[in-house]
Amino acid sequence: MNNQSLLYNEINTLDDVSLEAKISFYEEILNSMPASVHVTQIDENLNTLPLWVNKTFEKIIGFNLKERQKYGYAGSNGHFYHPDDIYSIKNNIRYLIENPHIPFGSIVFRIKTASNSYKWIYMIGKVFKKTSVGYQFLCVAIDIDDRLAFNNREMNIYLKEISRLTNQVKLSKLTKTERKTIALFGKGFSTKEVASKLNRSYETINNHKRNIFKKLGFHKITELVSFAEICGL
Repeated sequence: MNNQSLLYNEINTLDDVSLEAKISFYEEILNSMPASVHVTQIDENLNTLPLWVNKTFEKIIGFNLKERQKYGYAGSNGHFYHPDDIYSIKNNIRYLIENPHIPFGSIVFRIKTASNSYKWIYMIGKVFKKTSVGYQFLCVAIDIDDRLAFNNREMNIYLKEISRLTNQVKLSKLTKTERKTIALFGKGFSTKEVASKLNRSYETINNHKRNIFKKLGFHKITELVSFAEICGL
């Protein structure tokens, strides 16, 4: 009897065993996979916190689940993701949340390991379910560090270009004045300076900023500045 038949027979016997045994069996399968499988909580700022991981996750980054969780949510705080990749990661998450008809999304990024080095990861993720604090994502990731043909500089250019093209869609939702406002904030001007340059009142520019944040799902001015830079405004 081949391995496939043995597995088929073993699965069929699960109807006669306890829930605990079933969970143990399926967990064994997940832990034997060569890819990292994990369920991740996404908060309102699109930061991430793993809730469950398989053994391959630990092998890739060198942390077990409890060690990883003690750092809290990753994203804006700079833990675990390369600073140049954070915006792309959040943009990908936001896109999947805003477009529930999309079955899954994929992204290439760098993740920090326990040795403080970065590894290139290819990840596929999908919205698992909505929760009271945000969303849960089901993710499958593989370590492509040894197989990556690009050097870091070339890949960074590639990631930024992908983000720029994706954000062109978001730009189409904005008015001409809102785009001008973003461009000026992206150049480092304050709200008062932007108001002066556009010949608008301080309160009007504040209203524009609030509308922009709402349309793009931003919470911080730094996100707006990064958006302007990536879009070439």
